Order: sequence, then C-alpha cells, then structure tokens
Amino acid sequence: MTVIEKFQTLTPELQREVEDFIEFLLMKQRQRSASEADDALDWQAASQAALDAIWDNDEDDVYAQLLAQ
Repeated sequence: MTVIEKFQTLTPELQREVEDFIEFLLMKQRQRSASEADDALDWQAASQAALDAIWDNDEDDVYAQLLAQ
C-alpha cells in the first residue's frame, strides 16, 4: 500500500493532522536550508579574511614584482 493509499484511508481529521505534520517538516527543512546557507556565507567570510591577511602583502606580491622589473 502506498503512502497516498494509506492517507486516503484515514479520517478527515487524521488527514488534517498528517497535512499539518507535513507542513511542519517542510518548515523545518526550509529553516535548515537557510541555516546551512548562512553557515556557508559565514565560513566564506572568515576564510576570505584569513586569506587576505596571508596573501595581501608586498613580499608575496609576485605579479607586482614582475611588473616592476
């Protein structure tokens, strides 16, 4: 028996409960996705700041040194 078939055997009251639960799960999934996206942006910003501190200096600016020659 498929999920839809099982759902159709439920009373209207229980069908509404199932629909409410599905809405809850969808909301939870959207929140998790938004949180993961926020986390990715936070990690990107932190990485960029760390890399800028390492790579943005005159000693390691190979291209600038090549242009100066």
